[in-house]
Amino acid sequence: MSHMKKIAASAVTLVMVASAMPVTSFAATYYNQWVQKSDGKWYYYDYYGKKVKYDSRQYYDTETGAYKYYVLNGKGARVTSKGWYTTKYRYNSYYSKTKFTTKYYLKSDGACTIGWKKIKGKYYYFDTDGKLLTATTVKSTDGTKLYLVGNDGARITKKGWYQVKYKYFRSSESKVYTEKCWYFVKTDKTVATGVKKIGGKKYLFNDDGILVQNNIASFHNEDYSKYTYYAADKNGKLITKKGKRTISASFKYEGLNYKDEYKVKATIYVKSGGKLFCGLKKISGKYYYFDPNMIRCGSRDVNGVRYFFGRSGACTKTVDLVT
Repeated sequence: MSHMKKIAASAVTLVMVASAMPVTSFAATYYNQWVQKSDGKWYYYDYYGKKVKYDSRQYYDTETGAYKYYVLNGKGARVTSKGWYTTKYRYNSYYSKTKFTTKYYLKSDGACTIGWKKIKGKYYYFDTDGKLLTATTVKSTDGTKLYLVGNDGARITKKGWYQVKYKYFRSSESKVYTEKCWYFVKTDKTVATGVKKIGGKKYLFNDDGILVQNNIASFHNEDYSKYTYYAADKNGKLITKKGKRTISASFKYEGLNYKDEYKVKATIYVKSGGKLFCGLKKISGKYYYFDPNMIRCGSRDVNGVRYFFGRSGACTKTVDLVT
């Protein structure tokens, strides 16, 4: 019995000693928050309690009531220097880093510049999280104009054709993808969209200003109630020859965990002026349906009649839906 009392007394002593230890002796865990450590520097911990590195995170300034973005360096500390700052890596969700260059322009308090910024006579655009956008198109502040920024991020203002290399990082795959796209900058320094006549020839550009090649482009009105379609050949020239024809269209699909590109034979019907026909069309005594790509092995309902289309696209039978 006395032996049991000694054990119980020892246990009580251990509990008392443990409770007296300062909390700072244990490693604290933080989630989705900024933390200022004993070194005086600020760090950001993500959803999993890991330090964020080579990236930017939002910070709420209680004094001004404004949201700001700050960059974290390779050690996870908040960057406080003014001017250009470059990170050389990006992390995926498993904390594996991949070489990928991202540029920021920091203000005097270290906060990221957001939106358009004129630096040494050139205009640059920084995304909502402070990252410099490169090799893509960006809208003006009022949203009425579209500009092209080059591989270095500077806005291109000289008229002419430009091919840029757009690079982006997909964290789910830890891969860096590169796409080459053609654009045309007009005399007013904006990017061409839709159908544009250049050097006596008509070219097709999508809403983002990218030259459409061997593909179909769609355009809509303000309320998305009406769509207009065009098609371009491999050189981006608008297809204007009237009638049915087939092009080797290339379609890209970007899923959450992968990116894919596939090519299909798209059969279209071109009207006068280059617009593509959509709907039921009788050609050489047979009915076809374009949407704007010709329907094959499917059906469509038109004015109370269901049309069935075979592998060739021609209607094989009809069913009257009106009883």
